[in-house]
Amino acid sequence: MSIGDGPAPREALDPFTPRERSVLGLVALGRTNRQVGEELYISEKTVSVHLSRIMAKLGATRRAEAVAIAYDKGLLEAPTP
Repeated sequence: MSIGDGPAPREALDPFTPRERSVLGLVALGRTNRQVGEELYISEKTVSVHLSRIMAKLGATRRAEAVAIAYDKGLLEAPTP
């Protein structure tokens, strides 16, 4: 092993938990907090908490802004028709 050898470079880390990613994906589809909660079998309040964390991680102040930032940063893919 030579001095320059080391671990392989890491791929970009996902800033979201799997649940946050699910919530963000449904919000991007235009779902309300209540609809997201129903689809994911969690309370509306829990959806709100996940959204607050997502927005904090992205520096967003509104849910639509969080979705736009996530698309811009490549953290969210557009749904396929």
